[in-house]
Parts: sequence; structure tokens; C-alpha cells
Amino acid sequence: MSNILPIEANRLNPQTGPRSVEGKAVSSMNALKTGIYAESAIIRGETAIDLRQLTAEYYERFAPATPEERLLVDTLVHDEWLLRRFRRIDAALFEYQFKNYVHPDLATDPGRAFSNVSNTFARLQRRISETERSYLRVLKELEHLRQARHDAPQAADPRPAPQSAGAQPVSSLGFVPQPAPRPAPEAAPEPPPAPSGHRKVSM
Repeated sequence: MSNILPIEANRLNPQTGPRSVEGKAVSSMNALKTGIYAESAIIRGETAIDLRQLTAEYYERFAPATPEERLLVDTLVHDEWLLRRFRRIDAALFEYQFKNYVHPDLATDPGRAFSNVSNTFARLQRRISETERSYLRVLKELEHLRQARHDAPQAADPRPAPQSAGAQPVSSLGFVPQPAPRPAPEAAPEPPPAPSGHRKVSM
């Protein structure tokens, strides 16, 4: 009796699967062969939903068809994910300094904060610049691979093409051989000339 209620509920409500935007974003990644959205890529303030959504957008945009293309797409996702993180860190550095000020001053606090941790901001900017260069380099390589795959000629069928009845075979050089000319018919021998003089007629 305990199993009847769930079965009846499933029959009355056959719709399954995620309904929310976040759930659909996660579900859209189920068929993707990538590990870029692993939990190890998430830190405090970030969500797996956002990373999976970003990954799904890149896979929909580039549709990688080879392992090499998939690796490059994963790298693009990783680089953009880092750039988003670095932008949040930039703002967090200011906020971290503001909390230490006993007498806040909206006009001068940003400058004072930047001056106090200017070396930290410089290191952060180097990370941002390196990641941006990586993104552009990988994007260029990915476009090169996609273009090469698009321009690659289709493999030729090694089997000979079927010949229609009466058609001449095509040689490997690309031309149709012409049939050998038939020899001219020999002329019939001429009869020997008749002997001169009267022919003796027997009785």
C-alpha cells in the first residue's frame, strides 16, 4: 500500500526535470565532457551554478568537435572565470582597507587605501594582464583549429565509381582512353588478264 501513493503521484504529475533557471543551467551541462566546473574551481563568494552556466554558454558558442578544441574551450572558461574573480578581489581590497579606518572619509579613503596596498594592486594587475593575454592567445588558437577543420577536404572514397553500360573507363591520369582505330579492309585481288588471240572451241 505504501508504494501506491508515489506511483499514483507520478502518474498524475509526469513532468520531471528542473524547472528553475538555475536548475536548467545545471541540467544543460549533464552531457558535456568537461571538468571545468569541478568544485575545486569554486571559492567563497562563487557558485557552481554560475560556473556551469558560463561553461554551457561557451560550449554552445564554439561546439568543440575534438579533444583539442574542448581543451581550448575549457581554458577560455577558466580564464574568464579568473577575470571575474580578480575584479571582485579588486573591489574587496578597497573594502578591506576601509574597515580599518577609525574616521572614514569618503573623499580620501579610496586613495589612502590604494596607497597602503599599492604593491598588492600591482600584483593583482599582473595576474589580470596575464590572464587576458592567455584568453586572447587561446581564442586565436581555437579559431585556427576550427577554421582548419572547416577547410579540410573530405576524404576521397577509395572504391572506383560505378561505370554505366557502354561507358569508357577513366584512367588514373584523368582522361578517357580512346579506342584503337580499326584497320582498313583489304582490297579484293584483281582477276588475271584474258589471253590475247582466238580461243579454240572444242566440238
